[in-house]
Amino acid sequence: MTAFEHVTLVAGGLTLAPIEVRVSASASEPARSFSARLAPVEASEAATARFLAGAPAIVEVLAQGPSCVVLASGEPILTGWIERIRVKLSSTAPEISVEGRSKSGVLVDASAIHRPGEWRRARPAKILADLAGAHGIPFVDRSSESTERRVWRITQGESVVSAGWRLARVDGHLMTGAADGSLIYYRGTLGAHAGGLIEGVTLGEDAEATFDWSKRAQETRVKGQRASGWDRDDLEIDEAETDDTVSRPVRRIVVASEEIDPALARKRARWHRDQAAGEGLKVSAPRCLGWRDEAGVPWAPGWTVWVESPYLGVAEMLAIEAVEFIQTDQGTISHLALVDPRAIGGKKGKAGKSGKQWKMPK
Repeated sequence: MTAFEHVTLVAGGLTLAPIEVRVSASASEPARSFSARLAPVEASEAATARFLAGAPAIVEVLAQGPSCVVLASGEPILTGWIERIRVKLSSTAPEISVEGRSKSGVLVDASAIHRPGEWRRARPAKILADLAGAHGIPFVDRSSESTERRVWRITQGESVVSAGWRLARVDGHLMTGAADGSLIYYRGTLGAHAGGLIEGVTLGEDAEATFDWSKRAQETRVKGQRASGWDRDDLEIDEAETDDTVSRPVRRIVVASEEIDPALARKRARWHRDQAAGEGLKVSAPRCLGWRDEAGVPWAPGWTVWVESPYLGVAEMLAIEAVEFIQTDQGTISHLALVDPRAIGGKKGKAGKSGKQWKMPK
């Protein structure tokens, strides 16, 4: 595993070397984001003069919002567009700050466009692929057990991502932005990292665990109706899942805003239960050395990694909920946020030896 990364920002025909860069990715965010700081490489009059002389040409290119790639030792970590720059004029400490998102960020801002604006007997991945394709954004289907929609229509004015979340929530799917700029529509884990985060070895002293019961309920019920049918089974759909690990007498009702059937209602109740439980059991590892696992693969949201810490009481495979890649003059680190894989629709990690505080519902 290489700790230091040779990070470059390629945009508009320029290849730039930021002195500071941060890239963020999440298992439930449709786009990656980055920020970079360009400044003199050293605090000397000569270095400052060289930077000031070259800055106007750099600003002229970056201020036009070109497409860009953030490379980590030659490997893309984000592919997208520059969306914002700030230029600081100073005779002693000039700098250019750059921000942007991956290609799939377009789908967060762009309206859902399709003619005639409805699909018949289509699965969510097909609908979302059509909407993403209308804006030229690559789409990856990693869905599972998705429900075919008899009729599904765009809500005028909604963004592609808003439409995507309407589709995703029925079956408990998620959307995440990939390093190549594509949008991944998925449920469950997307891969497994080599090695692990081990207390005293690769898991730093700043690691911490959070046990949050505030969003968990003893019982989660999903209620709804079919779009057609008039008998009680069609109009009074009511399915529940229980969490036997919760001691507080909390019962929660979720009312489906779209057509639903009993099987789908039960699936959705299980999704809400497991997501709440998984979100309530977290590990934060803010100072992991480097950006990669033991096989040299960059950390990726939606992937699992073995986490072992006697102090935190955890010894099992957890899913990466979010990752932030950071490189400054202080070093090259990753900040990983980890949850039980069932929080993203995955399965419990094998060979788990965690303490009772990490217990999830059956």
